Amino acid sequence: MSIFGVEHLDIIDVLDKGSPNLERIAIYVKENCDLRDYILLIGHRNIDGSATPIKDNMLWFGVAELNKGDWIFVYTAPGTTTIQPIDGTDSKLHSIHWGKDHTVFQNGGLVPMLCQLSGVAMPEIPQPLAHNKRLAAN
Repeated sequence: MSIFGVEHLDIIDVLDKGSPNLERIAIYVKENCDLRDYILLIGHRNIDGSATPIKDNMLWFGVAELNKGDWIFVYTAPGTTTIQPIDGTDSKLHSIHWGKDHTVFQNGGLVPMLCQLSGVAMPEIPQPLAHNKRLAAN
């Protein structure tokens, strides 16, 4: 498997680890980008410094255009997405909520993993079924 670094976003830290409704992942936007190209995973830190994704722990950010200098706070708790200007700058803070009913990163063995999507595969969309009785009789 070939793995490349994520160029446009940088995970800075997990803030307020283990604090309900405050725990959040701080991500800095290094270059203009569209968040639809990224997902966030929870991984288990390996002894060699790498991480292995944990099953069923993925967040797709959705569609949002971000500019260089913006910040993303991903709260692990439920909440509403907000976008606020950052005082004294042209940058914005995008607060996104994962919707978990518990904190995640109080265990130092767990880490956030940011992945950039480069392709997607899915089955073809089937043709609609004919509801015309004449067509069904043939």
